[in-house]
This record gives sequence, structure tokens and C-alpha cells, in this order.
Amino acid sequence: MPRIRTIKPEFPQSETIGRLTREARLLFLQLFTLVDDAGRARAPPRMLASLLYPYDDDAAERIDGWLDELVGRGLVVCYETGGARYLAISHWTEHQKIDRPTPSRLPAPPGDDDAATAREASRGLAADLDSESDPESESGSADAVARAFDAFWQAYPRRGGANPREPARRKFRALVAEGIDPAAMIAAAKRLAVELAASQTAGTRFVPQALTFLAQHRFADEAAAPPSEAPAELDVAEAVKLYARTGHWSRFAGPAPGLAGCRAPPDLLARHGLAPDGRPLIPASPQRETP
Repeated sequence: MPRIRTIKPEFPQSETIGRLTREARLLFLQLFTLVDDAGRARAPPRMLASLLYPYDDDAAERIDGWLDELVGRGLVVCYETGGARYLAISHWTEHQKIDRPTPSRLPAPPGDDDAATAREASRGLAADLDSESDPESESGSADAVARAFDAFWQAYPRRGGANPREPARRKFRALVAEGIDPAAMIAAAKRLAVELAASQTAGTRFVPQALTFLAQHRFADEAAAPPSEAPAELDVAEAVKLYARTGHWSRFAGPAPGLAGCRAPPDLLARHGLAPDGRPLIPASPQRETP
């Protein structure tokens, strides 16, 4: 049920808020009207999009990215309990002063009943991942997988484009059910983040979607080599040919076209129909002769 809330006058001047995109800021404010008096709410992406963005057709696909921004800044905690998704606004009692608050009917974030900070929740998450779960408890097993996916999602490098969370979550659960070690997928995500940061491709459209990373078992490639091992450098001509055909730039070829340090010369890119920034060349329109 929507609720009337207050916003502090200094909200727009907050440096933490200022680091968010405008879309993520709007989502954060709208969540105030959705959460209960404990700062919690159910959080299936499509439900959130339908309630908060009823006139925006693309919200269901983009809302996960906006939530990721809020989680990354420690403003919101996302978690699962019993297979259902929830969120909690961090420091909720500092944002709102509520007289006679109604007790929440929703479960609290694991290891942090007051949703004090996202960082504390992450620490509780890591401790839970290291602990043994009861194999007889289906709900406990589901919660452990949910916490493992949260850790994977936090470790996975940010992408400059669509990166839907829900399909990746379903694939992660399916892989765990097949016997894949969730710790291996989390470690692989961390390693990928380090490699992309070193090649200056983190945060760009060249980062694979998490669903693709999982579906193609790329985590096996990431986990195969120790972190100290330097990968062999891929011939840049072969990398450009592959990129023109598939749209995928190999990390073994260094920075992608359009990024500082890219080794692909403009003439090589042009031969494959690519502009210096890696986008497809647009054929020039034929000039009309003046009568």
C-alpha cells in the first residue's frame, strides 16, 4: 500500500545521491512510498516496475540496473528468503521518523535485522556462505543459494548497458542445482572484474551480460588459470575479425576499440566495416548531381 513519506531538504546536495544516475535517484525516492514502516518491500522486478513506473515500457528491463546502483552505494539491501525477493532501505529510521510504526510482516535482511548498512549485510552474507546449511531444509538451501547469488552479483563487473538480474539469478540457481560450486562462480566474477579493470573495459558495453557469462560457462575459463598467470596476447587482426563477426571483443587483445590503449588501427577496423570507436560504419549516401 503506498504511503506518505518525507524528504529531507538536503537530499539533492548529498554526495552519495549525486553519484547516482537520475533514474536511480528517482527509484530511491519512489521506494520511500512503497516500503513498509521498517523500510522493507517485496522486490520482484516486474512488480516494482508496474507499481513505480506504470507508464514506462522499458522499466521492467532497466530497474535491475537502477537497483544495482542503490545497492552499490549502500542505500538499499536486496535479499531473498524462501525463494521470494525483498529489499530494505538502509538507515531507514534516519530517513523517516514514524510515530507508532506498524511492525513489518516481511522478513528482515539475513544477518541484519535492522538493515543498518549494506556493507554489514554483505559481511553477514559472506559468513553465511562459509557456514554449513541443513540439507533437510529446502527453505534453508534456497536461502543459501540466494545469498550466494547476491555475492556473485556484487562481485560481477558493472556493465555499460542492459544486464538483467532476474534471468541471471535463475541461471545461477539452475547451475547450482546441476552441481556447480557457487563459490567458483563468485571467484570467477571477482577475477573477471579485476581483469576488465586492468584493461579499462569495466563499466562499458564490452562487459558480457551476467547471464551470458553463466550460460556459456565462462566462469570455468576464469577459474582455470591462477590470478598471477598472464594470458597470451591475441593477434589484434584476429580480434578485429572476431569482433566484426560476433560483436565480442576478446579481453586477450587488450582494450577494445574506442577505449584508450586499443591496438587496433583505424584502417584495420575500417576494412572490417568498423569505425574507430568500434561501431559499424554507416555507408555514405550517394551525392545527387545538380541538374
